[in-house]
This record gives sequence, C-alpha cells and structure tokens, in this order.
Amino acid sequence: MLSPSVKTTLAALAKASDPKTHAAELQRFGRALLERPDDAAGLLAQMACSAAGAGEDEGRMSQLLSTVLDEARMARENGQRRGALFIDALEAQLGELVASDALTLKGSLAVSGIWVRAGLSPPAILAARQDGFTNAVEDGDDPAALETLLDGLLGSLMREHGDNVTVLQTLFAEMLPTVPPEARQALTRMAVARPREVFAELGCAWLLDADVEVRSGAVDGLADRLAARTVSSETLARLTILRSWLADAALRDRVDGLVREAMRKGVGGATKAPERKLHRIVASPVDGSGAQSMAAA
Repeated sequence: MLSPSVKTTLAALAKASDPKTHAAELQRFGRALLERPDDAAGLLAQMACSAAGAGEDEGRMSQLLSTVLDEARMARENGQRRGALFIDALEAQLGELVASDALTLKGSLAVSGIWVRAGLSPPAILAARQDGFTNAVEDGDDPAALETLLDGLLGSLMREHGDNVTVLQTLFAEMLPTVPPEARQALTRMAVARPREVFAELGCAWLLDADVEVRSGAVDGLADRLAARTVSSETLARLTILRSWLADAALRDRVDGLVREAMRKGVGGATKAPERKLHRIVASPVDGSGAQSMAAA
C-alpha cells in the first residue's frame, strides 16, 4: 500500500515533463525518501507484488525506488550507516515477500532491474521461488518449454530495438538474477544459439560475465552455433581478441578449441570493413589573408 506522501511524489513527477526538471525532482524526492524507510518499503511491496502490465505510474515508481536505492548505495559507500541499514531493510522485506509467495515473476523482474540500475547486485532471494524457470529446465524431454519461456521474456524487445546488443545485454542483466542458478546456463546457451548475429555478439560479451553459469552458457551457445554453421568470421575475429582477456583458464581453453574447430571448418574469411563515421568537424576562423584550416575526425 502506497503512503499518501509517495502518491503525492508520484503525482509531482508526472507533472515534471521537462527532462531536466524531472531528473532534478527525482533526485530530490529520492533523498527525501531515504529518510522514510517505511514509505520505501510500501513502494517496494507494490512493485514486487505487481502482476499487471507496466504503465506510466509503474515506470515512475521504478524510477523513484531505483533513485532512493542509488542514494542509499552512495551513502553506504561513504561510510554512512543509514545507507546500509536502508538497503538491508528492503532486502529483508524481499525475503518476507518471497516466503509468503507474494513476489510475482513480473515483480521479481522489476525489482531486479531496480537494483541493477541503482548499481547494486540483485538479492539472491529473487531466484529462490521462480518455479517457471526451474520446471522448464527440469523438463528435459521438452526443450521447447524453455524456448517458449525465453520468447515470452524477450517479448516485443527485438521488434522495438532491432539488433541492438546493448539493449539485449541490459535486459538480461536485469533478468538473469531472477533466474535460478541451475537454469541460467541453459537459458544463456539457448539465447546465444539463436541464429541472428546479435546473439553471437551477446555470447561474446557474456564470456566476460562475473557469473560462471552465464560464461558456461555463453561458450556452450557459441559451440552450438558452430555446429549449426552460424558462426561468422566477425564472431571468430572477436573471439580471437577476447581470449586474452579471459581469466578462467578452462574457459579460455574452450574458446581456443572453438576457434581451431571453426578454422578447420573454413570459418574465418575476410571480415567486413567498418563503415566510416563522421564524428566531428573543426575549423579555424578565416585570417586576414583569407586562409582557413579545417579538420575532420
């Protein structure tokens, strides 16, 4: 249940249409909410228990909660005990919501995104009760179950943003903490193995992820792409560069094996030259003789 002060805050944010004004108001309200942990707890419960589609009000609630958590994180990093107490209290409340079966799948995705945008690691408790993921992974005789689940999570994102690997990586960064560890490897493997080239780029990025299940799923997915002959020369060139950045020796050996196998299969032709982009043009004033200097990047 939202407190009257939070409702008033959300109404004020709705009226702040100018981006600069909106950002300033959001920061001011976030700092104020840091002093009212009970109001923040009500806001968290509203987000965590949500089962409806996202709307403008929900977007503002997400922004507000992310902002106050960001303020709490900075306070904690600066040695202020109130920041640590604030974050600990909200994470303890999440545990209670999970224990009472009040946390919905949509709510867990929303909460995970809020924590990520605040620069915090999403609480592990978010993945504790996601039976939809667990059941899909355990149903080994029906791999289409996890594929269907992945399609539902991606939704209209690909239609809206096209082959934007940054958008995809952001989406999964917010979603994967809600997935049980035993399901993360299978989910990332399935995503990377999808035919479109953007998923190969995503797989390369995931090789540097901090989560071992994500890294393993990424290399498994790239191996599946190689078996299906959907590994491009661009991906192979990227892997050749990335391998020196991999601290995990076992993972690096697997990547080296992928590169050798790809070369045996004839992958590795010339990559497409990048298109030229005009970044900046500068020019000096015309001097007394009419001369002028110009430069372009």
